[in-house]
Amino acid sequence: MMRRTLACKCPLGGDSRRTPGRQQPANSRRGVSVAISRLYFFLMSYSIQAFVALQGTFNADPSNGLAVIRLDAGVEIIPIGSTTRMLYGIPFLPLTDEGSEELPAAILKLHSTLGSQRPSAYIEAEFFGGSGAQAHVLISKNGTGAGVNISDNAINDALAWLGVRPRDGRDQFNTVGLGKHRETDGWLASYDQ
Repeated sequence: MMRRTLACKCPLGGDSRRTPGRQQPANSRRGVSVAISRLYFFLMSYSIQAFVALQGTFNADPSNGLAVIRLDAGVEIIPIGSTTRMLYGIPFLPLTDEGSEELPAAILKLHSTLGSQRPSAYIEAEFFGGSGAQAHVLISKNGTGAGVNISDNAINDALAWLGVRPRDGRDQFNTVGLGKHRETDGWLASYDQ
């Protein structure tokens, strides 16, 4: 008898595969931990709006409200929090909330001030109760943005494009630690200059 494998899509990338009728090992602490983590993401809200790149890409001046925050796996982000959005006239989640089909000029203008000479990406996502959306725009080293990508794996795809490889059975999102804070301003509140 053939068994079907069901793929259960996680809200921010990755999947868990299980076979109907087969019990998972009861002593699998890692499996339980992963399941709880995915359930937590499914039930709680999450939002992010940021530039992401490999470490050493950005030159941001903290006095202008920007912070370069190092993540795991050699990645850094510049969160675009509420203060930055107000200062630069950037809309909140323009791709996923407002349905914009191109990156707003204010975001590209902000990116041009970062002195980036390597590829980066603009990412955004918003989830609540298991539903939501995520998007990215890949930005070449000369500052030109590619088309908008809104998909179930948009953030993982952007991180893969930057060269991030999944580690220890986790997807790119979890490998770099983007789940550490539930919303963009949380990253800024934890930032220690």
